Amino acid sequence: LSDIVIRQQNDPRYLELVSQGGSKSNFNLTGGLGLFHARFYLGYTFGQYLGKSLLSDPMDVLVAYKGSNISIGYKFGLNENWKIFSSAHYKLLFSHKDSFLATIRAKYKGFLEFGSTYKNEESAGFFAGFQVKKLVELTYSYELPVSDNSSVGKGTHEVVLGFRITQVQRRSYFW
Repeated sequence: LSDIVIRQQNDPRYLELVSQGGSKSNFNLTGGLGLFHARFYLGYTFGQYLGKSLLSDPMDVLVAYKGSNISIGYKFGLNENWKIFSSAHYKLLFSHKDSFLATIRAKYKGFLEFGSTYKNEESAGFFAGFQVKKLVELTYSYELPVSDNSSVGKGTHEVVLGFRITQVQRRSYFW
C-alpha cells in the first residue's frame, strides 16, 4: 500500500483496508449457468450479491463491484493438426466501467499453443506454451497496459508450469 496515492485519506474503506494490513477477505455468493459442447461454450454468471470487494477505478477511488458476466467461445479446426479457439468475455459492472476481453489462440497437434488477448482500454498480451506427453505444460505470457494509466504498470510477465496428476480417459470439453 505504500506505493498507492490516496486522495481522500479518511475514506472509510481505505482506512479499513490499511487497518487489516492491506489484505481483506469477504464472503461472496455468485451463481451461473453454462452450456458446453465440443465446439463451443456459452456461459452467464450473476455476480456478487452478498459480499463486497474493492477495486480501484481509473481515479484511484475504491469502489464496490457487483455485476454479471457473459462468456462465449468457439473452436474450429483448420486441418487435423491445427485447432483455433476464439473467446469473448463481457463483464457488466453496476458500479464501474464495463469490461470486454477477447482471446484467440491456436493449438498445433495438441501440444504447442500460442495466442493473443485484448482487454478493452486496459491491456493487450500474447502467450505461448507447450505440453510434454500431456503430463507437463509450460506457458509464458506477457501483458502490456494500453490505457492512459500505463505509467502505473509497465507490463506483466507470467510463467506457468503445470502438472497433470492423472490422464483422464473420458471425453472432456475443457477449454
